[in-house]
Amino acid sequence: MAFPVEWLHRIPVTIAASHITATLTNFTLVFDQQYTATLTAVDGPLDADGARPMLNGGGDIRFSSDEAGDTQLACDVRAAVTDNTPANGRLEVAVKVPSISSSVDTTVYMWWGKTGESQPAVDGTFGQYNAYDANHRAVWPLTEDPTTGGAGAMTDRTSNQHNGTSLEGTTWPQTSDAPMGRGVDFAGDGGCIKCGTLGDFGSSVADQQHFSFLWKCAAATSVKRVIGSATNADGTVVNITTGRNNSGDFEAQVKGSSGQKLFVTDAGGYNSGAWRHVSINVGATAAASVIKIDAATVAKTAVVDTSITGATDLENEWFLGANAVATATLAQSLAEVRLEKVARTDAWRVAAAKNLLNTSGFMSFGSIENVSISVDAGNADTLSDVIDPTATASSSDEAAGLLSISLIRGIVRP
Repeated sequence: MAFPVEWLHRIPVTIAASHITATLTNFTLVFDQQYTATLTAVDGPLDADGARPMLNGGGDIRFSSDEAGDTQLACDVRAAVTDNTPANGRLEVAVKVPSISSSVDTTVYMWWGKTGESQPAVDGTFGQYNAYDANHRAVWPLTEDPTTGGAGAMTDRTSNQHNGTSLEGTTWPQTSDAPMGRGVDFAGDGGCIKCGTLGDFGSSVADQQHFSFLWKCAAATSVKRVIGSATNADGTVVNITTGRNNSGDFEAQVKGSSGQKLFVTDAGGYNSGAWRHVSINVGATAAASVIKIDAATVAKTAVVDTSITGATDLENEWFLGANAVATATLAQSLAEVRLEKVARTDAWRVAAAKNLLNTSGFMSFGSIENVSISVDAGNADTLSDVIDPTATASSSDEAAGLLSISLIRGIVRP
């Protein structure tokens, strides 16, 4: 049977309107088990031998925009590991939410508990690739182990499949904890992640307009690279390179093959060792380009060569943690790196920062509901939905009660 028939459990996930400054369309919401204790509770979805486990690997995880499950949403299950000790379990998912309101709270529902299920095809309507809108050119969560995966193991979750390969310096990059999911620690000794060529970005600066990532740095050093590309024949670094110097400045620059460049600096002291969310909208001039760090626009204290008119060589290979193999590497941590072919709105960038930094109040999770949905044998268009609102991981002492409804072609009947 198709979703939601025979799925047994669901949990509401609510985005607070008070944190949304303008309505968002097709926004990718991400979360992991750090976001709520309900996911790691006894008898919750990560409790392998509990009362309500999901399938190890997450094949049964689905999302809907309504509590009946009539409107399924595309999702990307990045990690789903159950454990008999649920606190040791792990879940990381992304779901594309069609609309998030700035005036009323928006709720979506995560479902699980259907035996024998697997995730939809990655290129299917509700599969992994469609959890990100078409403007995403690459999404590297960096949740995989960079020391063991081999070629292409650091996956790009979009259909473009610019999968990264971890390269060893003096040491390998290492797995790191991050505010959302996992990330990678770079030692600054030449280790980096090689992501291949990104020719689908186009051939001009205007073809790539938004770069964002979670970033942490504490070492005092000269300007190094967070994200960069290899050098072309005349030695110019192409595309976005970002880094900081020993004053803790954060810099972003674009250099075309004919020498034009954008160079923006903020003397923000961003070498504190705290995780930051960095969002860079790249315009054709420095004045049109905006850096946000932790949802706040930073001052541009230095601008050089404000006109960006030359084409850039986007066929060069891209690197995370360097601008070429063993070149300009930095002791830093990275997670959730996204490259997008659109200038994102201020509202989008603020919401993304709050989502990925797990800002208090941005998201909330309700109690787990046990749901029994089956097809009425006498009417193939009728679903019987029985909900036990007290069967949650945290409400065992509540008074027992059952709510039974029938859903007939979308009409709720008592």
